[in-house]
Amino acid sequence: QMCRMMTLPGERSFHLLGYWLGSFLSGENFPELADLGPVSHTMSGSFPLHEYMFDTFREAVGRGEIRRANGEGLANTVRRDEILRAGQQAAQLAGRADPWSQQQNAAQGDDGRDRERGDIVKSNMKFITTKAIYTSRMNDLLGPPKVEKKFPNVNFKEIVYPRIQSKVLEAKQKDLRFSLTHGIYRNRARLFQQNRADDPHCQNPACMRENLVQDIEHIFCSCYKVRAAWNWARRKFLSFLADNGRPPDVSNSDILLARYPKGRQENECLLLLGTYVELVDKEVVLKQKELMVNTLIGVLQSKTVSARSRAVPQAHIA
Repeated sequence: QMCRMMTLPGERSFHLLGYWLGSFLSGENFPELADLGPVSHTMSGSFPLHEYMFDTFREAVGRGEIRRANGEGLANTVRRDEILRAGQQAAQLAGRADPWSQQQNAAQGDDGRDRERGDIVKSNMKFITTKAIYTSRMNDLLGPPKVEKKFPNVNFKEIVYPRIQSKVLEAKQKDLRFSLTHGIYRNRARLFQQNRADDPHCQNPACMRENLVQDIEHIFCSCYKVRAAWNWARRKFLSFLADNGRPPDVSNSDILLARYPKGRQENECLLLLGTYVELVDKEVVLKQKELMVNTLIGVLQSKTVSARSRAVPQAHIA
């Protein structure tokens, strides 16, 4: 919206910017916008989005992209060097120092040619979209997820993430698969590391006698409440991966976290795992019940039939 305001013709755009950024500009020696009238005092100076808006404005002013209706830049020659430094600092903070220098040099060359022709330099801001700004800022702010750094040999973008967002899965199943993949599913081992639990052990009496640690793999694979159901689900899963041959050597974690190799029965694997994870979360974690094999088979058959009436890839689980 701010970039759209910058490209509006006439003085209306400057009044809008002056209102929203006026409290920021009051101490920045920009009377052209700060003195236009009432200003908004609701924008927090410590909120990152508001700071980015202000940095973007200063950067655009420094490049001469924000101009009055008559073609004169908002910055006069006296403050030009100061504003250029502010724009360069904003670009460096955003990680775009080299592109900023290239655009600044190009803008200066364009200004010379425009003065010869007597034309007004057209703003480059009209070519900027909200999506492009969002993508650029998010790439600057957010690094890759921790799980990608933990498993650098796994192709998350082509294998793991598409499985988490597959249309075969229901909304609840997608949420669970996401939390499992990124290691944020609630478990006592993680809570103990955060000093939010007295010990990391599973609270099931049978598991407590053996001091078994309740991590993600324990909850879904080795807990006494799920062992029978998991053994059946694992055998069924490996049969889908085998493709009438020898099944690949995959660990329980690889299966749970969607890091297993691709196979021809991808939809069946996703439906089986999504249903199993959902049942463990619902029956074992929330209701403290034991997950029976017959319960898992019955729910799988029901979901297979119900999927036929939905516009999703079909899975065939006998």
